[in-house]
Amino acid sequence: MPSAETSNKAVNHAAAQVIQVLAGAVKLRDGNLEHLWLAVQMGEIMSPVFATHAISATVVPPVLLSAAMEVLEHLDPTRQWFVSVPVWENITANDPRIQQHPLKDKARAIFVSRLVPSTSAAGVTKSVPGPGPSRPKPKPALKKKLVEGKADKGKGKEVVLPEDVQDVQGRGRTLAIEKRRRHIGVCNI
Repeated sequence: MPSAETSNKAVNHAAAQVIQVLAGAVKLRDGNLEHLWLAVQMGEIMSPVFATHAISATVVPPVLLSAAMEVLEHLDPTRQWFVSVPVWENITANDPRIQQHPLKDKARAIFVSRLVPSTSAAGVTKSVPGPGPSRPKPKPALKKKLVEGKADKGKGKEVVLPEDVQDVQGRGRTLAIEKRRRHIGVCNI
């Protein structure tokens, strides 16, 4: 069994790798097949570390436990295949699901909304609060003007009425009276 110091270093190194994978995954668009590849990569980082160092480690970064809980949630019952893509935004240091992880008592770190990898060569991460949620400004509502001689269809489309038809409310359908007028006009020719 490895020493506590060795295990703590291995667990911290795994957390740094998971954060790097997470940083790449968050940048991908929805539906990109690389999401599954990154989920598998994250599992390959965490599995041997938990198998070898979980018992002897004294401190486990909470983001590593959060990642483990998110990945487990998207595996099949045999834990061999992904049935869906992990929701990367759910992986945080203050994830409430950490309380269900068997190593929850070893999770100690500064709780922040998101961890960002540092540029140091040692692979140590620094905690930086992520940006707050931004909301787009609401667009001004467009006002419709009904033009004389036109009927509003409801979705921004306007229909010019025939000169002989007054106040048609057929929702784009030809009314029976209009059909009769056309038929009569055709028959009189």
